[in-house]
Amino acid sequence: MEKREQVFKVLKEIYKESKNFSLNCLEVCDGRCEAGDLLLAPHEHEFLKTTLKTTEELFPVKSLNGDICGFLPEEGDDCKSLCKDKKTCTLRPYRPIDCMTFPIFPKFNNGKMSFYVSTVCPLWDKLSPGYREAAKRAWEKIHPFLSHEWKEHYDSNFEAYKAVEIFI
Repeated sequence: MEKREQVFKVLKEIYKESKNFSLNCLEVCDGRCEAGDLLLAPHEHEFLKTTLKTTEELFPVKSLNGDICGFLPEEGDDCKSLCKDKKTCTLRPYRPIDCMTFPIFPKFNNGKMSFYVSTVCPLWDKLSPGYREAAKRAWEKIHPFLSHEWKEHYDSNFEAYKAVEIFI
């Protein structure tokens, strides 16, 4: 099985499980997590386009170690442009892993992941242990498909997340 099919299989598992960890962020937030650098996993942009049955580019793309990855640059575009009324995310059922697991995010160090919680999210201190574990599992599943270059790019945005708490 080639990498693309392997990633699609893992992404299907993650999206299926994501129904078990959801926050009511649209009810309590003004979209603070929707600005800044967002990096999709390799093949995730293609998976979203296939799943949503669209040929439209949902995100700008860049190549990282030969993998095409969707991203939102830190300056300029932000995800709010994907929202119909600034409250309803048009991608919510199939939002990228980075969005799905926020305010939990990984930091990569020598091939290992540590997990942090961001204080940017107004719900950061109300996360259930189940939410934390589900977010961690999602990253652990996609981790084998992330190149060193992808991890370095992702970690370059670490300070913007305002990490407050580490958990393993």
